[in-house]
Amino acid sequence: MRILVYGCGVIGSLTAHELIRAGNDVTVLARGRWKEVLEQEGLVIGHRPSMRTTRDRPRIIDTLDAEDRYDLIVVVMQWTQLPAVIPSIAKNTSPAVLLIGNNPDPSATIEGLRAHDDGKTVLFGFQMSAGHRDEHRVVSFHMGVPITIGAAQGEASAPERSLVERAFVGSRCRLTWEKNMAEWLAAHLALVLPTVYLCRSTGFNLKRASWGDAGRILDAVKEARALLRDLGMSVNDKEDAGFEAGAGRALAQATLWLMAKTPAGRLAASDHCRNAPDEMDALDQAFEDMRAGSALTMPTWDALRRASHITP
Repeated sequence: MRILVYGCGVIGSLTAHELIRAGNDVTVLARGRWKEVLEQEGLVIGHRPSMRTTRDRPRIIDTLDAEDRYDLIVVVMQWTQLPAVIPSIAKNTSPAVLLIGNNPDPSATIEGLRAHDDGKTVLFGFQMSAGHRDEHRVVSFHMGVPITIGAAQGEASAPERSLVERAFVGSRCRLTWEKNMAEWLAAHLALVLPTVYLCRSTGFNLKRASWGDAGRILDAVKEARALLRDLGMSVNDKEDAGFEAGAGRALAQATLWLMAKTPAGRLAASDHCRNAPDEMDALDQAFEDMRAGSALTMPTWDALRRASHITP
């Protein structure tokens, strides 16, 4: 398949690598100094914790022409960057777009992408990986490459699923299809933001976090999940064990605390929080706007949020 990866940060780089591994004809859109690095040295990724290094040489472009048609465009960018790139993707003749990353307002994204073609396929996904970009390579922290994916509302159609699955056949990506990705992304935001608050309040040094901090994150997530239910959103009941008292809660708290005390916490959380302050602020405000529709209080969430208001 002919695939464009629009955006080549940490997650976009790993996505491009896996699509190349699957045998696709992959083009990457990148700009500035990073485009020069990719052209000169290739796409170099240091994989953690496996300690492997890979080098790929996809075709590199810096502009998407309207008639440059791909079977699939995979957009991997911060939510705050999407308004700048959606118009060029909307004008492009490619029939399908998959957006990977946080997005508290998928309906606005869909409207923008379908401005010139109301039949364009638009799907949303979230890849569970993290890391940072050095001067000449990406360091990617991932345990396998799980991607949750689906339509914003309802279920992806059989042809839509087939298109995406063909793209990733032969890769290490494990696709999990979900209904109503708009609600899934809201629930994921409820998990992400307390971690952001803790990263900021510890000065992006999660080794300073305590056992109690890990528990407060879980309490804040529990409050947020209750809020989403109050707003009429579906929240996966199977995940509640990690936030209620009992063995599941103890395991979740221990996992968070251990991650905070190891390099995994930096690679999986604090690096991105430090390097993407505008996106974190925008996601925080989007969730606050969402809260306006409910009268439920969130005392632990609010305490974590107040403690986080330092200059990133």
